[in-house]
Amino acid sequence: MRFLFCLPFCLVLFLFCLIAETSQHRSTCCLQARKNRTPLNRVLCYTVQKAGVCPISAIVLLTKGGKAKCVDPDSDWIKDVMDQKKILQCQNGKTKNKIRGKGHRQKNQKKKS
Repeated sequence: MRFLFCLPFCLVLFLFCLIAETSQHRSTCCLQARKNRTPLNRVLCYTVQKAGVCPISAIVLLTKGGKAKCVDPDSDWIKDVMDQKKILQCQNGKTKNKIRGKGHRQKNQKKKS
């Protein structure tokens, strides 16, 4: 009798935990990665997504518009960009300097006239 009382409670608790866990990963994982280039002047920073918790490995580019673009980590262009440090790795979802490289200024640099 006691078993019949505990079974529905345990089942509901299990389903609640399962739903909470799966909904969290869907919103933070790339499900597909693209190979085509993204203009670097639109990128703030990047993060590396490793397969395991998420279904695929990807480089996630955070754009100025607040969107996340998923890029194939085996693409030659993204390897070159990361090796040359043209964009910075995101730190806790934010970046200290937006973009490094040609045509971009740091916050404390003045515009030459």
